[in-house]
Amino acid sequence: MKLIFLCLYSWVAIQCFLVAVGYAMGKRNVLKRLLCFFFFLAGGLAVVHYTYRFTGFFITAPQFAFFHDVIELCFGPLIYVLSSYCYKERILTSLFAHFAPPLAYLLYFVGVKLQVAPSFDLAAYVASNEHTTLVYFILFSFLFYTFATFRKIKQIRQRGMPISFLSGAWLNIFFIFLLLKSVHLLVLFFFKVYYNELWFGNTVLRTAVDLLFFLSLAMVLMAQENTSFFRRFLRFKTSDIGQFERLGQLSEHNFLTISSTIDEKHIRQCSEALYPLIYKEKVYVRPDLDQKALAAAIKMPSRHITRLLNFYFQTNFNEFINYFKVNEAKRLLQRQNSAPIKMLSISMDCGFKSESAFYANFRRFTGTTPKKYREKS
Repeated sequence: MKLIFLCLYSWVAIQCFLVAVGYAMGKRNVLKRLLCFFFFLAGGLAVVHYTYRFTGFFITAPQFAFFHDVIELCFGPLIYVLSSYCYKERILTSLFAHFAPPLAYLLYFVGVKLQVAPSFDLAAYVASNEHTTLVYFILFSFLFYTFATFRKIKQIRQRGMPISFLSGAWLNIFFIFLLLKSVHLLVLFFFKVYYNELWFGNTVLRTAVDLLFFLSLAMVLMAQENTSFFRRFLRFKTSDIGQFERLGQLSEHNFLTISSTIDEKHIRQCSEALYPLIYKEKVYVRPDLDQKALAAAIKMPSRHITRLLNFYFQTNFNEFINYFKVNEAKRLLQRQNSAPIKMLSISMDCGFKSESAFYANFRRFTGTTPKKYREKS
């Protein structure tokens, strides 16, 4: 069993450190710096966990025992800073106040427990009420930041940020990570309070706790290879107005921005192939256009278009095409010489098969009728 966990923990630690180095050496931005810090902490935590469980290092060198608790205290604030950045697209200096608890504990442990106290006994410290209070606080920290991250995700979904797919996907991943870690800490808390034991022992339940810890980190590692997978877990319901507001932000620039953030090669190629057809050739004005015809035009499977629109643009094919048709109609209605042109003619020019379909879609996307829109223009 020890050999199995050695392999598992070694794989998690090495992979976390490699990912951290990859983010550090790649193109730098705020999101990647935060991800680099997260994976560096995750790799360090894996090393510390294995050392606690299967070696006697912290018995012979108890002065390094603070590493585990400091890292655990950093995860919640780090993910909260990340979620705030995704929501506001900038980091407020005040957010770093969330790192005060781990910093305070680090200073207390090093300055008081190691320097002022005559000697430090790890086993006695783990069994003390002082450490029980710390475990309480770590558990509360994870539960608090799990709820705070959940609220941020809801705000981002309701706000409808089409350029934040990559950030939103990471938030979903980290939310699931926080949930798994909260369960992990709840079990450890049970060990601590009712059995006065936290790290030592070799029970079946203890092994299950180790597997839960491994699962939480392995999940993040596998997810970072394909961040779009975890958007399926947390999809918040929004109204039609919210959906149309997201489409309303789909400018040419935003379309290119979304394409650059797609981490699936074939889906990114699909998006890049669609760009000239939509913004240059205006293929949407063809009344016979359907998803199969569009897929044939870009020489890609129809399922790639479905995934692109469902997961990255959070819409479907009909709404996507109708949005551009309505935009074209708005452009035609805004022209100074549009008054003599009949609505049927405009609807045909925009690719609608009937005037009634034109009126229905125009009202859904703009909240008014084409006639009233032309009068206001």
